[in-house]
Amino acid sequence: MKAIRKVLFFHGDDNSLGPMFKAILQKKILDDPVLATAGLRLDSVGNGSEGESLQESVYSALRSMGIQEEFADIVG
Repeated sequence: MKAIRKVLFFHGDDNSLGPMFKAILQKKILDDPVLATAGLRLDSVGNGSEGESLQESVYSALRSMGIQEEFADIVG
């Protein structure tokens, strides 16, 4: 839970990611250990430092954790 909150705080100014994080909160899945792990992963790769846009970096992290399907209607 702390990991995802850290990601929300760190990336909170990016309007393109806002709907995805809002959905995470609305679905009340912050206590899910898989998503907490995803939060740690997002925090480590979600900065776009490898030439990816921030949004694509976050999507890549979601795909790597196998949870993008849960947000398919939001993240495309």
